[in-house]
Amino acid sequence: MKKIAVICLVASLAVSMNSSVTALAQSANQPQIENSTGESSLETDTKAANEDLYPADWDADDPENARAFQQMYGDEQTADDVAENDSIATFSLEEDGSARSSSGITTKWENYILNSAGKITGTKINTYTHNSKDTSGKSIAMGIDVSYHNENIDWKKVKASGVEYALIRVGYRGYAGGTIASTGDSKFKTYIKGAKAAGLKVGVYFFSQAINVQEAEEEAVWTLNRIKGYQLDLPVVIDYEYAGTTDKNGNSLERLNNANLSKSQKTACVDAFCKKVKTAGYQAMVYSSSSWLEKDMDTDTLSKNYGVWMARYNTHSYVDSEKGRFYDGTLNIWQCSSRAKIDGIKTCVDLDYWYKSGGTDVVKDPKTGEWYYTVNGVMDEGYTGVAKNSNGWWRIENGWVNFKFEGIAENENGTWYLKNGKVDFTYNGFVHDNTNWWYVENGQVTYNKNDVIKGNVNGVNAWWHVVNSKVTRDTTVAKNSNGWWYINNGKVDFGYYGFAANSNGWWYLEGGKVTFKKNDVIKGTAGGVNAWWHVVESKVILDTTVAKNSNGWWYIHNGKVDFTHNGVEKNSNGWWYINNGKVDFGYYGFASNSNGWWYLEGGKVTFKKNDVIKTTIDGVNGWWHVVGSKVILDTTVAKNSNGWWYIHNGVVDFTHNGVEKNSNGWWKITNGKVDFSYKGIAQNSNGWWYLEGGKVRFGYNGKVVVNGNTYTITSGKVNGL
Repeated sequence: MKKIAVICLVASLAVSMNSSVTALAQSANQPQIENSTGESSLETDTKAANEDLYPADWDADDPENARAFQQMYGDEQTADDVAENDSIATFSLEEDGSARSSSGITTKWENYILNSAGKITGTKINTYTHNSKDTSGKSIAMGIDVSYHNENIDWKKVKASGVEYALIRVGYRGYAGGTIASTGDSKFKTYIKGAKAAGLKVGVYFFSQAINVQEAEEEAVWTLNRIKGYQLDLPVVIDYEYAGTTDKNGNSLERLNNANLSKSQKTACVDAFCKKVKTAGYQAMVYSSSSWLEKDMDTDTLSKNYGVWMARYNTHSYVDSEKGRFYDGTLNIWQCSSRAKIDGIKTCVDLDYWYKSGGTDVVKDPKTGEWYYTVNGVMDEGYTGVAKNSNGWWRIENGWVNFKFEGIAENENGTWYLKNGKVDFTYNGFVHDNTNWWYVENGQVTYNKNDVIKGNVNGVNAWWHVVNSKVTRDTTVAKNSNGWWYINNGKVDFGYYGFAANSNGWWYLEGGKVTFKKNDVIKGTAGGVNAWWHVVESKVILDTTVAKNSNGWWYIHNGKVDFTHNGVEKNSNGWWYINNGKVDFGYYGFASNSNGWWYLEGGKVTFKKNDVIKTTIDGVNGWWHVVGSKVILDTTVAKNSNGWWYIHNGVVDFTHNGVEKNSNGWWKITNGKVDFSYKGIAQNSNGWWYLEGGKVRFGYNGKVVVNGNTYTITSGKVNGL
């Protein structure tokens, strides 16, 4: 059955000070009406649902799952405690004794009836009573909002059913994981294409789960990027509410709920999202439940700058007796049901009423042939802007179409490029507004274009730097799909070779372009400092290392050559001797760094040198023990080409006589040197020992005669001494 939205004016009634008054406001040709909406009166947050119950093809981290589950499968919650008979409009008395009507208009729509098992058992027609302050001077347009949960949609049938617009979900942030779904709502592109083709007005919403301003701004930027290229008629909305998903034990799984944000923090998140959207030239709006709008956000402040879309599943949007409990402020859209029956959609659907400003048009004067702008059929000579009719969007000046206008003009839907007085939706290029140059995409200044684009600006054909759709006369490094470019006074300078910076750092450019291949040490000025800078893949790297250019290898400290430095420094190729900032490949000798003293060969620590070498270290001239190219301050016996030596604290002790050891054995030391000709006994702190060829013979047992004395030897050691 085709559904017809009926708008009924409620007759004004005289009211007694001491009695309540009712008025009959039911159309005689409507089917029999049920007594309530038959669904939850969304007075609090979405009812919690167990995540284990969700269908397998739903994204497990989608914050809209709980609401969609209740919509399509959930049980019937308690009806609103102030649900009215559908034929009655209730009045209440103000404190001063006067009466205020909670409504001036009612609308009707057919809704599904679900049983406790989530099965559709029938339909009924609900009557929705609108608050007079929301409808005064406005018309009411019926629409829907959808996400992939609503499955496949026949938009032509939706349009034919009486639906005028659709608010389509563009994306969401995961309620538990906290990341934005990379592909957004899986049906977004299909839905918006189908809705536009069917002639519906469209807007979009993002289901936020932001727990701070930074996340809210991230969501806004993601949304703006996602809707590029689409012409929107309605706002870009932040849907801000708890997801309502729990585990099987009823514990909240959602980070927004668990973040325990204050009212001011929630308000700041919404404001941050909407501010980004509004700055980009779109209408911005906040969606939430009636109770959230009243208690969890400063909606009075938000509504001064952005639209308000309220969810309240009830037969009325607000009555005076609910003051302080539910939202009664400025309202642009009322989502009154989640169970609407819409031709072309198999599932239950959210039903929304949009309170539109008076109907506008651009019409032709049959006498003069001129075209003019009307509001509710009356010419508005005070209007200057952009307005549309069935033929297009037109430049209006003081109520009349200016067919000679060419340039940029604005209306509530954005900023547009017009030629011959008409928005040219096919135009892509630069346009001047007498102050600045702007880049136009499909006829619109989107305010979110960031690129380097070729075109003619002020008579100069060049590649221009565009920031938030505006040509910016800056000097920086900016990118487009072809690469990163040097921007000088707003345009690419293809003749530039040198350094330039952007927010990512300092870069070396060749022919005006960052090649990402340059590895060098280059002289230039970066950050106001003239120096030789270390460049890796065309970027100045503020590191400490040893790097090369065509002049040699250099010691780099904090990204630039330090010509005052002397010592041993390293890079991925090894450890090097630095002399006045440069690697000295001809150097053979000792040098130090924070790790100690090193012996270098050809300017490099080979880590293979094992020797006893003469030099001066820390003011001590001596023969030093080198192991793995490093001076080792040990006590041992080590060799060089001149012999084996007794090392004490790393240096040969030429005054030492006795028996000392190394890994090869125990040796006779005479004046610091191993005496391989020695045969006899000698002493150290462990006793007297028998040596042959200068080495203790631990395997010898017997008697020996030394200087006429006979000694008994056991395992190389002299007994009795």
